[in-house]
Amino acid sequence: MFLMEEAIKTMRCSLGEDALMNFYSFGPDESGAADTALELLNTIPFFNDKRLVVFRNVHKLDARSFEKIAGYVSDPSDTATLVLTMEGQKPWKDKEKKQWEEKYKVLTEKAKKQSFNELKEGQLISWIIARVRSMGKEIEAEAANLLKEALLSQTWQIASELEKLCLYAGVRKTITHDDVKKLVLKTYDDTVFKLADALFDRKADVLMRIKEIEASGVNELEVIASLQNQAIDHFQVLYAPAAKRRNLHSFVESKISARRKFWKANELNELISAFSGVERGIKTGRCLSAYSEITEIAARYIKTV
Repeated sequence: MFLMEEAIKTMRCSLGEDALMNFYSFGPDESGAADTALELLNTIPFFNDKRLVVFRNVHKLDARSFEKIAGYVSDPSDTATLVLTMEGQKPWKDKEKKQWEEKYKVLTEKAKKQSFNELKEGQLISWIIARVRSMGKEIEAEAANLLKEALLSQTWQIASELEKLCLYAGVRKTITHDDVKKLVLKTYDDTVFKLADALFDRKADVLMRIKEIEASGVNELEVIASLQNQAIDHFQVLYAPAAKRRNLHSFVESKISARRKFWKANELNELISAFSGVERGIKTGRCLSAYSEITEIAARYIKTV
């Protein structure tokens, strides 16, 4: 959901120097979140024309809280912007779609809708090229493809590495295949990839790998996104029907298949859920030390001899 998070970040930055005093983020699992959010939305912002309130996963609200939010949407304040997110897969089964559409009609009539779908192969390459151009550079097609493959198409990681690549290129106009090999592959070979291997091989050195990656300065959301996606890939390869799996390189599938003896289905589900919790904590500001939480999660799955 990098594209969505970037859009929210842009809105937050638009608040200027007073962003800290006028930006709030809530989730449906927080007690009294709807009431608190509505109180803020109807309160004059501090030294600013606008206040920004983000309410995540509004589809998970209980009926009473949802009605309160829907009531506000029908008559919003002029001094606040409310962002409602529905993250992940569609919250309804196909047979329930009509009922859900009716329930959310009040939101979609008043709100400006924007979708942030996962970028497909060709779209991702185009996005990489456009992003580099927005930073005043060009990138070779071969380099863009290598970056996509190396980082498993994760937009969080790709965006971060593109910034580094543009700085690394210096006065040169074009980012090359060799630039990606020297700057990106070496970094990720030494950090994220080794961390993932240690975690999914359930080795004790996973704790050391986490310390290494924290010291290297890799963004914590990039790490969470990578580990969470790899946990999902492990579950799909090891336990999901072949028809429901996403396409993975044969080498990746073979590597994951060799780990069947290490992982039960419920353990992978727990791991995915735990990483999702850390991700929510980072995005809502409730997570004080992401790497400490990643360490705690990883420690649960170290093999005992």
